Amino acid sequence: MVNWLLAGPVRLPSGAYLSWVSSDNSSTLYAEAAAVAVRTICWWCRTCGDDQQLLRLIPTLAFLEQAVADDGLVRHRGQSWLFDSLLVLCALETAGRSGVPYPATTAVERLSQGCTEMLNAGCASRPADEMRWSSAFGPHLLKPTSLLLTMGMGTEQLRRAIRRALPTLLSCQDMAGAFRSPGENRVYLHAHCYALEGLAVLANAPEQLRKGLVYLLSQRRPDGGFPHWNDTPSPLAADVTAQAGRLFLLCEERDAAARARAALESLAAPSGALYYHAESSHQNSWSTAFAAQLDYGLQASIAATDLA
Repeated sequence: MVNWLLAGPVRLPSGAYLSWVSSDNSSTLYAEAAAVAVRTICWWCRTCGDDQQLLRLIPTLAFLEQAVADDGLVRHRGQSWLFDSLLVLCALETAGRSGVPYPATTAVERLSQGCTEMLNAGCASRPADEMRWSSAFGPHLLKPTSLLLTMGMGTEQLRRAIRRALPTLLSCQDMAGAFRSPGENRVYLHAHCYALEGLAVLANAPEQLRKGLVYLLSQRRPDGGFPHWNDTPSPLAADVTAQAGRLFLLCEERDAAARARAALESLAAPSGALYYHAESSHQNSWSTAFAAQLDYGLQASIAATDLA
């Protein structure tokens, strides 16, 4: 899986990353996918002691830097996204701390400023034609904001903005333990898992994390995997299942983590990547990155504490 992220068709010769690989060529360049890959590869190199692979990230860091627009935010489909911008900032900072020899640029500074402004405004994206979970000021933002805050990344102004935003993001959890995006009647479990990953990183809201994990387990399929939406018959989802497995591993629920990993076997492509879901032919970048951490964590009896 790591080799597919480093040398598979999801990574172009330029160092740019696609969202996924599919026969219909529907994929697009995706900075978020590159950011997740960078953090996963940094984690892998540190865990395995293979720093030589870090050199291969240099072109990808250039791609991420170029993805930062004049307003200090990452754009996708003609729109600026707070979540993507925060993840790119995490990736650039992580690469620098991991020793990737990439020249200092203004990208981190510009991203910090752009994200600070959006957080202070209480918005997650510029006005869009349609509101969905990823463009809402919702619980999925707990993951990158928690990473930046606990690791002291970005500027102090950004970390202050994150501290002000946290109560709003934490309040998205309902009495049942589910994190629900604003305006959504259903629970999108991919976003719910991002919220729980943020809580795990923060480590100061154990009861919210416990309730969130209990709710997540209530949505488990008989095969040990998870769908995309709550209480809805839907195919096995690679990203949610891999995220859930990492969370269980981190919380020392190894049996649940192993069940999730076993469910992912049905989504494995010959390339080593994971298909997005049970009815998809898309080999998905972020799902593969999440599963790589879960897989190695189970094999080596370690927790995927970075949650890339």
